[in-house]
Amino acid sequence: MKARRDGAGFLVADVVVGLAALAVLAALVVPVVHRIARDARIQAAQEWVQQVRMGYEEHRAAEGSWPVSAPPGQVPEGLAPYLPPGASFEGDGFVVEARRWRAVEQPPRPANIPEIPDDTPADTVPLPSPTVGVLAGVSLGTSDPALLAALLSRHPDDSFVQDTVWTLVFPQRPRP
Repeated sequence: MKARRDGAGFLVADVVVGLAALAVLAALVVPVVHRIARDARIQAAQEWVQQVRMGYEEHRAAEGSWPVSAPPGQVPEGLAPYLPPGASFEGDGFVVEARRWRAVEQPPRPANIPEIPDDTPADTVPLPSPTVGVLAGVSLGTSDPALLAALLSRHPDDSFVQDTVWTLVFPQRPRP
């Protein structure tokens, strides 16, 4: 069988070469597009975290306390006025949970307190009282390890990752 080259069609070899060229282009372009999309999601999540952090700080300054905890995906009661209009606790590939914790710090026993006999009533022992404070933060759940790594590297001192959840703890500052 002789191949015709009079312009009436393509040879099988022409089609194969064209498909191979398209496959090479796709192999080069698809990873770049995915990386650009991932980087955009990471940037959006980082900007979102900054807005929520500012909203929490403004709420604490105005109300005198941190907002209450809320289930994943829900904006805590009373926080919405301190967030940008339309702010959501769900994003592209992540969901956020507002958290509030009680922190109790037991001070060390002072060295100058003498040994107390075992028969001494507990309420007469002069020990310092524990300090109770409230911490707040947000937990962001995602299956994207690149997002978790990016958030952790941006907030290395006040956040941690456990499994698929990144948690940011807001700094404890004295009330204004």
